[in-house]
Amino acid sequence: MYLNDTSRDLEMLDNHPLVKSMFLNFNTRIPSSAPVERLYISAALILRKKRNKLSDKWFQQLLLLKVNK
Repeated sequence: MYLNDTSRDLEMLDNHPLVKSMFLNFNTRIPSSAPVERLYISAALILRKKRNKLSDKWFQQLLLLKVNK
């Protein structure tokens, strides 16, 4: 029924409670900035005075390796 509904407003989710609960579960922002701050701290640990000439590619690879463990 949801796929056949012609309305495209968010209010149409009130007619489909299961879809609405999934929408709220997967489309809600994380209220904390903690993940971003952890990423900045990890980047600061990689980018030091001795490593200031890293290329963007190497910096990104080192950061992803550190964050993803």
